Amino acid sequence: MKHWIASFIKNPKTVWVTRVIYYYLILMGLFILYLVGKQHTPPPFIYNGF
Repeated sequence: MKHWIASFIKNPKTVWVTRVIYYYLILMGLFILYLVGKQHTPPPFIYNGF
């Protein structure tokens, strides 16, 4: 299994696929952190007015 992953990563045709998956996971992680951080912060002053 490890040999297959190594050959998959080193293959020029699949390098962009692994890169896209890698960046997609990073963006998803940042998005989840953003959503979690947004929930803990109090709402803006406009919403407090109602």
